[in-house]
Amino acid sequence: MTLHVNGLSCPLCASNVDRQIGALPGVASADVNFEKGTIDLSLVEPRPSPMTLERAVDRAGFTLVSIEPR
Repeated sequence: MTLHVNGLSCPLCASNVDRQIGALPGVASADVNFEKGTIDLSLVEPRPSPMTLERAVDRAGFTLVSIEPR
């Protein structure tokens, strides 16, 4: 799935949100693209809920705009 996030503007931002998202159970990998403002996730079971993903993005200091399934 792809998360669309407001506020990603630099490599440090990408690193911060990558740590928050990557630490969640069910996230196998997270590829942050700060230029596009997206995070591509590879997930395993049990998958994190949308609310869990939103809270992790919020803890990193950003705003989750939308979640796009792949």
